[in-house]
Amino acid sequence: MSAKKKMMFAGLMGLAALWLVTGGKIIANDEETPVERPFRIHSDVTATVDWSQMGVDDEGRPFVPWTSKASQLCIEGWSINIGSGVLYLDTFDSEGSGLCTYTTGDTIEWDSFEQAGTQHTTVTFTGGTGRFENITGGFSFDYTILNQEVNEEGNPVSMTNSYWGEGTITY
Repeated sequence: MSAKKKMMFAGLMGLAALWLVTGGKIIANDEETPVERPFRIHSDVTATVDWSQMGVDDEGRPFVPWTSKASQLCIEGWSINIGSGVLYLDTFDSEGSGLCTYTTGDTIEWDSFEQAGTQHTTVTFTGGTGRFENITGGFSFDYTILNQEVNEEGNPVSMTNSYWGEGTITY
């Protein structure tokens, strides 16, 4: 056997050994191996605050509930995003959670947090279905208020925002 053939044989044997040791996951990125990817997103979202449902949580913090709906585009495709949460009246911080449903039917569950006055929101992926099962990652975004409606007391009841966000997604 020539030296060239011996080197090729040794290389193939090495690749075969690596394939066996890793179950094929390092060489052939199968669907079971999570891959971290950059994540970018754009959306216009409408949030509604229901001041008639003002309440106090178990820790004694006053809050008002909000809901949101968005049609958004990200690297993973188009989705409809439905969320809800609370705006704490003692700090004006906002917390929420929701569900993005993609055109394929796959979903991503998320939690969010916004510190009062920053117009900066952090989103953490908490679960998913289909290709997003066992998802991790998240993103953050700054938003611009496009339109805002207020009630008689001057409190916002509806707000349309536009945002661009980025982070990572692993699935």
